[in-house]
Amino acid sequence: MFSPCPGLPSDGRLLWYHPRSGRAPVAQVAELGIVAEPSTASLYMPGGDRVARSDHPVAASRVSDALPGMLELGGTGWATVDTYARTARLAVGLIAEHQLAPVLTGVGDDVVANWQALLPSGSMATDALAALADALPPAGHALPWQDGEVWDPWALLRTFVDAVADALVRPSVPADDGRSRPRARLLPWTARWQEAGTDPRNAVVPLGAERGEILAGVREWIRPYERPRTDHVPELVLAPPADPADAWSLRFGLRGRDGTDLPAAQVWRDADAHPEHIEDLLAALARAARVCEPVERALDERQPQAARLDSTDAWRFIDETAPVLGDAGYRIVLPETVAELRPRLQLGDHDGTGPRDGTVQARWLATIDDEVVGAEVVADLLAPDVPLVHWSGRWVRITPAVRAQWRERAGADTRIPLIEAIGLAVAGVGASRAVAGVSDETRVVAIGPLAPVVDRLRRGGVGERRVPVPSGFRGELRGYQRDAVDWLRMMRELGLGAVLADDMGLGKTVMLIAHLLDRPQGPHLVVCPTSVVTNWEREIARFAPGLTVYRHHGPERVDRVLDPTGVVVTSYGTLRRDIDMLASVDWQVTALDEAQQVKNPETLGARAVRRLRSVHCVALTGTPVENRLRELWSVLDLTNPGLLGARSTFDRRFARPVERRGDHRVRAQLRRLIAPFVLRRTKSDPRVAPDLPPRIERTVACAMSDEQRRRYAATIDEFRREGILGRSGMAYRGAVLALLTRLKQICDHPALGAGGTPTVGRSGKLAVTRQLIAEATQAGERVLVFTQFVGMARILVDDLSSALATAIPILHGGLSASVRQNVVDLFQGQTDQPAPPVLVASLRAGGTGMNLTAATQVIHYDRWWNPAVEDQASDRAHRIGQTDRVLIHRLMAVGTLEERIDALLASKREMASAVVGSGETWITELEPDALLELVELSDGTGAAREMVTADAGTPSAGAP
Repeated sequence: MFSPCPGLPSDGRLLWYHPRSGRAPVAQVAELGIVAEPSTASLYMPGGDRVARSDHPVAASRVSDALPGMLELGGTGWATVDTYARTARLAVGLIAEHQLAPVLTGVGDDVVANWQALLPSGSMATDALAALADALPPAGHALPWQDGEVWDPWALLRTFVDAVADALVRPSVPADDGRSRPRARLLPWTARWQEAGTDPRNAVVPLGAERGEILAGVREWIRPYERPRTDHVPELVLAPPADPADAWSLRFGLRGRDGTDLPAAQVWRDADAHPEHIEDLLAALARAARVCEPVERALDERQPQAARLDSTDAWRFIDETAPVLGDAGYRIVLPETVAELRPRLQLGDHDGTGPRDGTVQARWLATIDDEVVGAEVVADLLAPDVPLVHWSGRWVRITPAVRAQWRERAGADTRIPLIEAIGLAVAGVGASRAVAGVSDETRVVAIGPLAPVVDRLRRGGVGERRVPVPSGFRGELRGYQRDAVDWLRMMRELGLGAVLADDMGLGKTVMLIAHLLDRPQGPHLVVCPTSVVTNWEREIARFAPGLTVYRHHGPERVDRVLDPTGVVVTSYGTLRRDIDMLASVDWQVTALDEAQQVKNPETLGARAVRRLRSVHCVALTGTPVENRLRELWSVLDLTNPGLLGARSTFDRRFARPVERRGDHRVRAQLRRLIAPFVLRRTKSDPRVAPDLPPRIERTVACAMSDEQRRRYAATIDEFRREGILGRSGMAYRGAVLALLTRLKQICDHPALGAGGTPTVGRSGKLAVTRQLIAEATQAGERVLVFTQFVGMARILVDDLSSALATAIPILHGGLSASVRQNVVDLFQGQTDQPAPPVLVASLRAGGTGMNLTAATQVIHYDRWWNPAVEDQASDRAHRIGQTDRVLIHRLMAVGTLEERIDALLASKREMASAVVGSGETWITELEPDALLELVELSDGTGAAREMVTADAGTPSAGAP
């Protein structure tokens, strides 16, 4: 039997000891995979009613070293060890759910920055930790000798949870960049706090005279997430006056956790019997006084029991203070007699008829507790410029936002487009100025025929009658795919377009084919990239053999639709050329595959799509936002024109606030607005995950060869000498793009882009690629290699063909559709020839619309710097039909701009990099100093990722 125990809170170590034998169980600790060193410590040894001090051999380990072994423990039979192991797993779960916060702690004369797990009162995690504390055996209470007392079990395990959090969040290896932390620099204390919170060597935060105030503020901030020290919570009760001319009252008190009420008057009467209640009340009032001036005034009284508030103070307490104090753990009681003036936008025609000329009536109303009141009443309520007005025997709250909104509303009834009315009714958010007064304060209701449409959209098809799989469909639809087919049917019945935006590889093609079978009379049009025209023909023939398919592509295409019940498959390029003929047909369903191809509304392709006439338009895309939110507007405006308003309005209303300011409120509004019209399921969705194998991603840091480093540095020096840093406008941006391209090529291979000169130098990335592919092929796996440079693809093909002694195929945009399909069939093993172990593809040509599930490993040789594009390419292998785990390697040249931009992209995936910009163009907006800092060559010793160091100096035979 042996037991771990924390050292001092700032020590971050565990002590392992054997309480009976007096021996340090170093061997037993080592069996757990824990690195520990033998030592001796004076420990408190709790036993029965007494605590004895004794010296014991111990094995000391850092929490970070002990954690992996503890997480793998099952039932060991040692109660203390099992309790700590379960506590460690609880801590890791909290961190995985982002339930942690940075805190400051006073330790002697210093202040240290550490990370603390959040355990609010009443949460499941808090209850679980309390149960673990109750089960902690006495042997687990042993602590280093300090002040003669054994810790409370809860406090002990709470400290351990925080130590685990700090060990997981704080880097374990210091970044040795040759610089020390700038402690003497005049930085804001928040910046000093941030630096200390990520420094693995020194967590001290230098604070001056402001130390006490800052520590108190941080403690107050974290208080709601601490276990309460008392059995009472502070209570504040706001009561309106009986006479409107009198003041409001804010009564103080305590509320027991069993529901008992302790008004402040009783607390003062029972001062002798329960002095702790006075202490709790005064402490709570002192905290509340920081955000509530009336409470601060009341504390001047000898025995404060209540505060007096005028109507403005009362409104401020309801609107601002009460939510803050409620979050801080106070029990807030607000009067039920306070009503609220709310604007209501009523959409729909009163006569019960449907939309006329594609528009519906929009009518402004005002309500008080859902009772509609007339314009005269509203005028009377708004006349006094006060937030609380006494009206008809009750108090009415009027927020400044509502007051301003009523002034800005359209005033007279108006008619708005049906699609805008639907968006307003579903999401409460408008995109045009026709209803400029709409805000979060507005209640939007639909009446007449519009009401059931809105109700179905809000439910998203939930509760709809599930229709059988269309007859003629050959194959099996998974549950989530059936949901999509039903949703597409609902959107068609409602006369609305749809965006099917599931992750790449989840079977959007199959879902769309089932949807086409639901309308077999046709004709239907499928527009897709040239590379997948053949794939669409094959998939329709496979899953819907009863549908006639016509390829409208290539020199032998006809100039008319041959069969009004068939499916026409064409490419975006052919659509542009033959738009007059294709726009003359009334299509039942128009499907836009890889709809991001027309993300720019100004292109000829997007203009051609807008000319098509169809009953139902469906856009298929796994990346509705690749770079900017404007792309989302383009796709949705193709399927539901007018939903997001004009492009300029969308930019002002949504894109700029989200991309430039990171406005979460506007972002949430946009999400509500588009949600009914976009169906998106990710591969992490519980309904989808069982159908897909694991996907493992890693960034592989590659050391550049000496030749690459020389050329990289020389390119930057040349850029400086040419004086481009002093230019502006297009000349500067063009030169920066040229610089980026050249540096990326050098990171790939020093001979790339060398203007046809003989192959020179060696590439660290190429050496690593050889190593990865050798390991994969030896294990019988197939590999897909992506690069954005066709020249690099050819170098890879030559090198790998020589190294593997077999012909390696290449896939790029210069190949015809038939040749591309032959290459895919060869790699997939669908021909009579032996399948090659590797396929090299350019990122754009091989990154969309193809099934390459024969590959179980994917290598991104260079970075597109757009997470959506890279994920889309990876999904060629990780998709429905893949049965093996997929390993994805992203190569990165250490010490270069690739490493720095990789760190930026890691934080951009949440919104598909809406703030990054198109390709590398966002970098051209950087100031010269920032640009040089981004591209400057460094020694790379700060890389904290996996480093693969292949021997770049010993290439395989014939390799460059």
